[in-house]
Amino acid sequence: MKALDFKEVQIVNEKVQAIDPAFLASSPQMCYETAIWCATQRAFTGEQMAMAKKEWQDAKKKAYVSFVMSNEANNERVEKYGVLVVKDFINAKCGDFEARYEYIERTNNALGSMEDVLRSVISALKQEMFSNKYD
Repeated sequence: MKALDFKEVQIVNEKVQAIDPAFLASSPQMCYETAIWCATQRAFTGEQMAMAKKEWQDAKKKAYVSFVMSNEANNERVEKYGVLVVKDFINAKCGDFEARYEYIERTNNALGSMEDVLRSVISALKQEMFSNKYD
């Protein structure tokens, strides 16, 4: 598995946001090429999402162990704090990891939505070409 490359995911996200629908609607070929790009980038972001989730889970585990160890060192029990306090502590320690995962997930979802839109545009353009041919 490759390494997590969050900067590359940000670049993909910026490119998705910069896609001009009016330009794509004028060319079935551009729609097709953009759909292929979205599919390849979706595979990339899916892989990145898996890596980000693993990092997030590892950070949660490390934060929990840190919490338990610090409390054991002070001869206190974790149960004293309650589940919500422990959960809030871990979430505070791992917020950046969760945010990165969610950003990648949303980029992946945006690519999927763009693919759906492009398929619809291609279908509509094909239908328009077909109806113009027989008019």
